[in-house]
Amino acid sequence: MSKRILLLSNTAFSIRKFRKELILSLIEKGYEVILSLPENDSNLEKELGCKIFAIPYKRRSKNPIQDLLLIQNFYQLFKQVNPDLILSFTIKPNIYGSFSSMMSGHKQLCTITGTGQSFTKKNWLYYSVIFLYKLAFSRHKIIIFQNEFDRDIFFETNMYKNKAIVLSGSGVNLNTFELKPFPNDETIRFIFVGRIMRLKGFDLYLNTAKIIHQLYPNVQFNCVGFIEEKEYEHKIERAIDEGYLTFYPYQDDIRSMLEHNHCLILPSISGEGIPNSVLEANAIGRPCIVSDSPGCRQIINNGYNGYLFEVGSYISLIEKVKQFIELDHLDKIQMGKNGRMHVENNFSREKVNQDYLTIIESELI
Repeated sequence: MSKRILLLSNTAFSIRKFRKELILSLIEKGYEVILSLPENDSNLEKELGCKIFAIPYKRRSKNPIQDLLLIQNFYQLFKQVNPDLILSFTIKPNIYGSFSSMMSGHKQLCTITGTGQSFTKKNWLYYSVIFLYKLAFSRHKIIIFQNEFDRDIFFETNMYKNKAIVLSGSGVNLNTFELKPFPNDETIRFIFVGRIMRLKGFDLYLNTAKIIHQLYPNVQFNCVGFIEEKEYEHKIERAIDEGYLTFYPYQDDIRSMLEHNHCLILPSISGEGIPNSVLEANAIGRPCIVSDSPGCRQIINNGYNGYLFEVGSYISLIEKVKQFIELDHLDKIQMGKNGRMHVENNFSREKVNQDYLTIIESELI
């Protein structure tokens, strides 16, 4: 009888984008994989051949009653499915799934994909999350982190004290994201890819775009993603009207957008795990300008495959954007090639998935 793995995810998008290859590898190894999502997705069910159980909840809600209900719903699901192992990757599945697996007696392997908003300020949310993690992770024998900074935070605050393994994020599929020829025209294009919100540093991106556009008429700024915080609808409309930004809604396949641009900018002001947009841009041969923040600095070596700038400083970001613009075209190309070599050597999804398989098989013995 095949062993059963239940994977908890907060969106179908993250399964398609980050976990698809891992799930297919598990199935190929003979595991039965079942998914839990906040909503049903019949297309994903057919695509992967996995049964999906819908457990509705809001990713960003802070309602304690809804959270208690989520613990109960996860518990009932765990008793019904009776998995050999539960995998989880984001904050609510990690914390509330852990409470439920503790009550149901099932093993759970959690991955911390970034500390995010909860750890930006030492307020009630910060201390509440530390308390919840400490309780939730008290029985886990092993936790996976995507960078050393997050691991150290968990140890320093006593949220976790057992075995920790650091993997290279979710990795990038090097066959899907192939090295592409560098753009060879006079207009230099920068791109932001991701959720449009304050913690991703989108205000920094807009301010930089406005100032650089005035200094360099041959430079364009693009952004692609979904607007997570409503206030940015008006800001984006104004930037478009003033001519210094082009906006594209979220796209399933970002490759042609990355290929068309010269450089990706990720000005995140909070901790990332290992940002996939940066891995994907580097994989196709595009340098990246990123904030010197956890997760980002793990990918970019300053001056080699992109630039690091001071977290939260649009002045520092502008300086690095200017530096890239003034770079000789051949040096830009070489920086992109360096990025490809870097992700090939350190961040391939194939390697990350093999690491997961090794850990999972050791956990299920």
